Amino acid sequence: MSSRPNRAGVADFRFVETAVPAVAAFADALLKVSASPLDATVHIDEVAQSHPEVDAATVAVLRDTLLYRITPASVDDHAGAVLSPLDGSVWPVALRDAPPDVRSLWSALAVEVSHSAMKARCWDIVFTLKLSQGREAAEKAVRAYGEAPTTRLAPDSVAEHLVRGWTLARQVGLVALEGEITASMRRLVEDALDRQADPHAVTVMLAALTAPPRRSRTPAPPVANVAELLDRAVTTYPEIHIIDDLVTLVRKHASNDPGRVNHASRHLINTMMAEAQRHHEPMVTRTMLADAAAQAKRFGLADLERAAITSLQAAPAPTWQTTRHEVPIPDGYHDQYLPGFAQAQDWRQALFIWLRTSCPSGRLETNQVTAQQVEESSVFRRLATTVVFRDDGLPARTLDPGSASSRELSRIETLSMGAHGLVLGRALHQIRVRFGIPDRADVEEFLASSGAPMLVSTLAEAFELFWIGRYRASAHLAVPLVEAAVRALLLEFNEPIYRAQAGDTPGQFAGLGALLDSLISIDFDPDWERFLRTLLLGEGANIRNLTAHGFLHDIDPVNAALVLRAAAVVVMLTSDGAVREDDAAVRASTPRGVPAPRRWPQRVSAALWAAWMELKR
Repeated sequence: MSSRPNRAGVADFRFVETAVPAVAAFADALLKVSASPLDATVHIDEVAQSHPEVDAATVAVLRDTLLYRITPASVDDHAGAVLSPLDGSVWPVALRDAPPDVRSLWSALAVEVSHSAMKARCWDIVFTLKLSQGREAAEKAVRAYGEAPTTRLAPDSVAEHLVRGWTLARQVGLVALEGEITASMRRLVEDALDRQADPHAVTVMLAALTAPPRRSRTPAPPVANVAELLDRAVTTYPEIHIIDDLVTLVRKHASNDPGRVNHASRHLINTMMAEAQRHHEPMVTRTMLADAAAQAKRFGLADLERAAITSLQAAPAPTWQTTRHEVPIPDGYHDQYLPGFAQAQDWRQALFIWLRTSCPSGRLETNQVTAQQVEESSVFRRLATTVVFRDDGLPARTLDPGSASSRELSRIETLSMGAHGLVLGRALHQIRVRFGIPDRADVEEFLASSGAPMLVSTLAEAFELFWIGRYRASAHLAVPLVEAAVRALLLEFNEPIYRAQAGDTPGQFAGLGALLDSLISIDFDPDWERFLRTLLLGEGANIRNLTAHGFLHDIDPVNAALVLRAAAVVVMLTSDGAVREDDAAVRASTPRGVPAPRRWPQRVSAALWAAWMELKR
């Protein structure tokens, strides 16, 4: 290991056997002043100054060796821990991709080092990469991992080392060593609970202690009083994420003991609600209460679900801060989107141009590319969790980072709809100013040349309401037209729109979201399908649901114009026959309350009873 410049890296390393003792002494000195292998990488350059005999390339190899992580399994998965990354990593280089010289150093250091953490790591790597035959390397790694409590490693790191050693012992059938590590973990858990300390370490070790015994002729003896330790841990720590993990362990470990499961689950929900009430920020309070209600529902705790929802509804309303952005519309944008509109000679020609404008949300393909670029350029967007609130201040849904891209697509489409909706609303206003408000019968006749009379009559009325300034009424009238027209379009192509009854579940028509999915199957333009979805459903402006539930209080000319455009694009494609068929189907599916026919014994009994009552009279 000849001297190298300070910038030397792993690729420059060459194994020299005579240098191994000096490297081992350096590694031992480094681990003695560190709280974890990761912490050792912070001090490595400082300690290296006292070991000039170790060159820069060797220091780089040791740094990478210490960067490998002991990763405990999630409490939702099988218990245990792995040393990673095993594959697919560039830095540190994946274990399986390590060059021969580095592998030789690991094998030599495993024998030479004295600090248990470094010894355990090297023997673990030797066993994982099969650099020696048999299970001897695994046993040496397990013994070294078991010495973690005697070092100055931090409690979290000690727990991870013990669980990794426990995992290897079970993997190769070292029953006695498994029992020793299990006993050590139990002592550490009990001590931590007495001190109300080290919650992460306790959770990691309890996940191992509560794991089912491995299938073997000679399984390790069960851990004494582990159920008591687990139940005690649930009520020891105040952190909700720790309680949540511990409750998951209880639900797995005590699946045949409903009392324990119920007690732990209730403690979690009550803690979540209490924590929510301690917060002074209304948005945080409401989000936490919504999480508590959702968790209670998942656990089947109806009373706590009701309590959480009641508290949520009574919680202080969040204060919303509106940020205004002014986007100048270039000169000629109006004419570009509505070519020839300014030269229209009458309202018919102007409305004809209005009805043939391009999709207000823009091209789907272009929007998807833009959304992907935004997501890739923002680390915060990929890591953060977004909570979407309804207009009444109640949390509607939580978007994890994986679903944020669809939210970004909806945001881009909404911005496009805002710009185009402004033009559409202004154009309808100009029709009124230039030509006066057209007669409704004339508008209906004009629209009927392209759409079904049963629907265009309502659409004409919605246009009239817009022109007289009753934007809310116009939207309330036009929104249901979209769903009716979509059903008629699907009937035209013989697509299924009715869900048959099953058991006690009554038959019903599919919702708008499912109907829009079916539109794509009949080659409906995907740009317009996205416009309808983003304007009307929960992914975007949610106007359809707000209208249905009475929350669409103040609607401006922009959104009213967009709703009219949405209704027009599907109404103008429908045929009268399909609309009449849909109308008949809807009416036929409406329950009439007709009693089921009675069997003849029931009828005889009823007749006899009536005769007896008449005789008594």
